[in-house]
Amino acid sequence: MPYTITSKGRAVLRSATFWGLSSHLQALLAFCDPRVSLEDLRQFMPPVSLQNALFALQELELIDGPPTPVPAALAPYRSCLVEAGVMHTVPA
Repeated sequence: MPYTITSKGRAVLRSATFWGLSSHLQALLAFCDPRVSLEDLRQFMPPVSLQNALFALQELELIDGPPTPVPAALAPYRSCLVEAGVMHTVPA
């Protein structure tokens, strides 16, 4: 299943908000317009950076695609973030 940009993501891609994203998020969001496979993305980004960026863009509802696991750095805080409404419920 490919990752696709959402309408919200397309609006961000074409606005000044885009420049507020990190360079990894900018690149990944641009790659997802209109869609890209995980295999293609793996050619351009290191695994940890790719997982972190996919997770962040999905949490911001800027891309759709297969659920991305919570990054290792956030795993200990997952339940607190979900409870606070900062993070959606996704597979651990």
